[in-house]
Amino acid sequence: MGNIIQDFQIYLEVERNVSAHTRIAYIADIQDFARFLHDNNFIKNQDEIINAKPETIREYLSYLYRQKVKKVTVNRKVSSLRAFYKYELRTGKIKTNPAEMIQTLKTEKYMPTFLSVDEMFELLGAKNENSVLDLRNRAMLEVFYSSGLRLSELAGLDLIDLDFNQKLVKVRGKGRKERIVPVGGPAIKAVLEYLEKIGEIRKDAGGDIFKKPLFLNSRGERITTRSIARIVNEASSKSG
Repeated sequence: MGNIIQDFQIYLEVERNVSAHTRIAYIADIQDFARFLHDNNFIKNQDEIINAKPETIREYLSYLYRQKVKKVTVNRKVSSLRAFYKYELRTGKIKTNPAEMIQTLKTEKYMPTFLSVDEMFELLGAKNENSVLDLRNRAMLEVFYSSGLRLSELAGLDLIDLDFNQKLVKVRGKGRKERIVPVGGPAIKAVLEYLEKIGEIRKDAGGDIFKKPLFLNSRGERITTRSIARIVNEASSKSG
């Protein structure tokens, strides 16, 4: 165990006086995150976990989704990371809490069954994975899974909202409030593959393609929240 994590363990035991069960869960979650970072060459030793960025945490959550980790477990891990980095912020070791803006997962009424993107894509009955609609569906599902956006927010994305280099997306929520949300690498890759396919279509349509909706329906218009819900709901129904 690295010194950084060990210090946090002592803090939980001495200052917070948390139960042994809770303490063990917290430390296990932090160590699991550290292992992910190390195995994917983000860090060389556990103490470097202190340098994690929001997008790195989002990559980790995307990995958990793909491993079919239960939502309640994912939310617990997010809470553990928040507590850990809040402590590091308090001690002055970091200037910002990278986990502070990471959202916990909400129960999505259109997703009663937990599926990986690959499973959901298969259930959608994709005939040609290189078709525009199939590439669009995969891109939508990848972004949906890795970002935690609401379906309405997903439908409202414009191409200009994505920062591909930083793996960030600008989201306009209720009341036109904007926030920046990290997205996983697989989501960025899927979006780029989709955009490459529809690039010529957008150019033929004229105008500034970057001011166009990100996800289009078969008529070349912005896809609706209802349509996205139908796609996700169809896959979920088939899984049951």
